[in-house]
Amino acid sequence: AAAAPKKKEWHDWGTGATGQRLGGGQAGGSEEERRQMALKAAEERQSAPVGMSKERAAALAWQRQREDLLGRITEHYRQLGDDVPMALNAASVEQLR
Repeated sequence: AAAAPKKKEWHDWGTGATGQRLGGGQAGGSEEERRQMALKAAEERQSAPVGMSKERAAALAWQRQREDLLGRITEHYRQLGDDVPMALNAASVEQLR
């Protein structure tokens, strides 16, 4: 005989229909305090990516910054109508700044 399909169990984790707010249930606070808490939480998420070592995250941030600088410099040369220097792609982040 075929087993009847199991019903999904519904768990109420105490959050209600609205979920939880940033700050772990702290009462109120000014708009500026909530904004600062949100900024701090976002910075923590940015600095600690899930599933990645800190060394790899730092290498990716360095590469992203280098590509951003190269893009800005390339666009600047394009607007001037000049050619981008050939050695520009070999430059370090410090040199590109």
